[in-house]
Amino acid sequence: MNNNYLLLLVMAVLFLKFALIGLYNIKKECYNSFKKEEKENELFKKIERMRV
Repeated sequence: MNNNYLLLLVMAVLFLKFALIGLYNIKKECYNSFKKEEKENELFKKIERMRV
C-alpha cells in the first residue's frame, strides 16, 4: 500500500514538472511574439515618417 502512494507521488511530481515547463515555454513564446510585434510596429512607424 505504501509503495502505491510513493508511485503516485512520483508520477504527480513528474506531471507537475512537465506542466510547469510547458507553461514557461508558452509564456516565453508569447513574450517573444509581443516583443517582435512591437519592433515591427516601431519599424513601420519609422518608414511612415520617412515617406511623409
